[in-house]
Amino acid sequence: MDQLAGRFSPNRGRVGLLVARSFKNKSHFEARCRDTALDDRGFIVTLDDGDLTELVKWRKEMALYEPFPLLRSQFQKLID
Repeated sequence: MDQLAGRFSPNRGRVGLLVARSFKNKSHFEARCRDTALDDRGFIVTLDDGDLTELVKWRKEMALYEPFPLLRSQFQKLID
């Protein structure tokens, strides 16, 4: 996570996805991502296998340009 946050810049962007098969303690990891966002070091959205499965299922069921509520809620956790 720190390596990803360290790569953020005005030219490269300030939002990243961290995708992993699983997290030992996802809520703790999400809290660290929120701290990174609150420190103005960028926004890191975490996704695991379950999240990816949900995203694929959502895309299959909805119209092509419908927003992904999972991604919106994950990002919202960082800024609330």
